[in-house]
Amino acid sequence: MNRTIERTRDGVGSLIDQAHEAVAGAAARAERGVEAAAERVVEEAHSAGEAVRAGTDNAFRGARRGVKAAANRVDRGYDQALSEASRVTAALRDYASENPCKLALASLAAGFGLGLWVNRGGRRI
Repeated sequence: MNRTIERTRDGVGSLIDQAHEAVAGAAARAERGVEAAAERVVEEAHSAGEAVRAGTDNAFRGARRGVKAAANRVDRGYDQALSEASRVTAALRDYASENPCKLALASLAAGFGLGLWVNRGGRRI
C-alpha cells in the first residue's frame, strides 16, 4: 500500500509540476504578448504625434503665408491710396492756381451753407 501511495504522490507531484510549468509558460507568453502590444501602442503614439506635429507645422506655414500675403496687399493698398491722395492734392493745387476766383466763390458758398446748417434754419443755439 505504501507503494501505491508513493506512486499516487509521485503522479500528483508530476501533475503539479506539469501544471506549474504550463502556467509559467502561459504567463511568459502572455507577458511577451503584453510587451509586444505595449510596443505597438508606443509606436502608434509616436506616429500619431509625428503626424500631429507635421500637421501643425503645415498649418503654421500656411497661416504665415496667408498673413504675409495679406500684409503685402495692405501695403500695396496703402501705397496706392497715398499715390492717389498725392495725385488729387496736386490736381487741386493746379485747379486752385488756375481758377482762384471760382475757388473763392465755392469756398464762400460752402461756408454759407455750413453756417445755415449749423444754425438749423435760423434757430439760435
